Amino acid sequence: MFNKLWLEENTIKVKLPDNKVIYQHKEGQKISSDNELFNKILFERFHNSKNFAKHVLELGLGNGINSIMLKSKFPSWDITGIEIDDEQARLASYNCQLLNIDLNIIEGDLRHFCPERKFDLIIANPPYQKLGSGKQSPKERTNLAKFELTCNMDDVFIALERNIAPAGEAWLLYSQNREEDLENKLNEGLFKKIEMLKEKKIVIVGLKYVANQ
Repeated sequence: MFNKLWLEENTIKVKLPDNKVIYQHKEGQKISSDNELFNKILFERFHNSKNFAKHVLELGLGNGINSIMLKSKFPSWDITGIEIDDEQARLASYNCQLLNIDLNIIEGDLRHFCPERKFDLIIANPPYQKLGSGKQSPKERTNLAKFELTCNMDDVFIALERNIAPAGEAWLLYSQNREEDLENKLNEGLFKKIEMLKEKKIVIVGLKYVANQ
């Protein structure tokens, strides 16, 4: 696990809405008000079923912020997070240890993830930017968080289709400049839009899997 010196050099502390503190990587995806809004919408969507043990997957766990907030709200949920960045996956594990949160954390590539059991709910806050759509950072981990280097929107939707249970739901957080791309994916007919919420520069879309119905 990480020592104090590594944490001081590579991370910063972030206070959550409930005043608990976790660490985020200085070069990774940043915790922001977007995460708080995303989780607020999920809380509102599922609060009436908080005592029902759901089987949940997060594609692209990062430092664990979204899954940690969900697990804190819905402790009976069985939540798995997959993360391709080994350092981010270990940081998520460290954050869970600090908060005594039980998540199933898998270091792996969502493009190849295919467990036997399907998920009732899948969430994702994928990299927003297409390759070539902006200036990249000299820091590789920053680029992984922002640009579609290891997965694009097609990969995310393929992973959703492969891992979601019949009539399961998916909730995604993207930037608003990807709204047209999201609508194009919905036109393929595998998912039905539950709702789409736009605030500032982000769009949050809830999807129902309908391909087998």
